[in-house]
Amino acid sequence: LISGATVNPLAIGTNALHKHPLEQKIKEISAEDSDAYWLALNGIILQQLGITNGAKMLNAVNFYPDYKKWEIIDPEGKYNNVYNRYAHINVNLSTDVTELGLTNLPDLVNLKISCKDLLRWPVKYLLSAGKIETCNDDFKEIYKDTEGEYYIYERKEI
Repeated sequence: LISGATVNPLAIGTNALHKHPLEQKIKEISAEDSDAYWLALNGIILQQLGITNGAKMLNAVNFYPDYKKWEIIDPEGKYNNVYNRYAHINVNLSTDVTELGLTNLPDLVNLKISCKDLLRWPVKYLLSAGKIETCNDDFKEIYKDTEGEYYIYERKEI
């Protein structure tokens, strides 16, 4: 109690988060296109950032498996034992193959999704920490932050 009494976690506030240009852009796009689905790539942190700012994240935490989503890319249920769980979903793009697997954490699903399968999902926006090198024929860059670290891509045709 004594050591915690001097700590004020809200001393700085949340402006560092809510004033970031990436968050402002996500809010702006989500307000204009509220029905559009988003997909966060290369890590699970951006999913939460998207949700916090109004984006409908397709790979947000699944408390229950979303079979409708998974059946689109896994119609035979080959990976049912992977996604049939409470799961954080980390997505990476692939040029040719779609694979699902678990990490050493039982609630972290790694999805390596091909551009072909990605187009079968109703994803309109990609949110990425870094420039994407695949699926460039299907998605165009619409936002890059000033440091060049975060990108938003929009699907060319949906």
